[in-house]
Amino acid sequence: MKKIMTIFGAIIFASIILTSCGGSSSSVKIGDQEWMGGNLNVTTFKDGSPIPEAKTDAEWTKAGEEQKPAWCYYKSDVEDAKEIGKIYNWYAVNDPRGLAPTGWHVATDSDWEKLIEFAGDKEAAIKLKSKKGWRSKDLLSSQDVNSNPTNETGFSALPGGGRGPQYALGDLAGWWWSATKVNNENAYYFHMTPNEKGNEVEKLKYEKWAGMRVRCVKD
Repeated sequence: MKKIMTIFGAIIFASIILTSCGGSSSSVKIGDQEWMGGNLNVTTFKDGSPIPEAKTDAEWTKAGEEQKPAWCYYKSDVEDAKEIGKIYNWYAVNDPRGLAPTGWHVATDSDWEKLIEFAGDKEAAIKLKSKKGWRSKDLLSSQDVNSNPTNETGFSALPGGGRGPQYALGDLAGWWWSATKVNNENAYYFHMTPNEKGNEVEKLKYEKWAGMRVRCVKD
């Protein structure tokens, strides 16, 4: 990703602003963007319509096949959502009724790219990750896989995994949908891990039926 901003010094200024953010109790100003202080945690669209909850694998699969919106808890863990937010398929992200609360929008790929550039491009994940929650050791060895996050931006990204054919990588990776589609089958998402690429935020693409977390940006 081309770097278009220069970051002077190690400290990135971030101011916390208390507000109502659809499940998050705060927002954070990073550069000239205002992001929700946490992942989205809503069960209704902006117009008040309920977003269907997929409680089983069959219900999740059916929603994807029919290209209908759905949300779920990670491994049915209600407590997980209190801290990390709910998981949504991309059909919920793109629904015309609006997934984001009034005054906000689901972050687009350009929103994410601007955030990454401000936070230091290939070192951005260090400044965006929460200091807690990220696994420090590899699953199969004692190898250190922690990128020593500083959370200098106040973005407080947590690992929360996602839902593909199965739930995956709950404490090893953070996956966030972008509101930007690639084609009829895929959309962009942004990925953080604690592995050898743990300093980076990767822009990738995946099928829209998958489940990921969502961050919003102030309009």
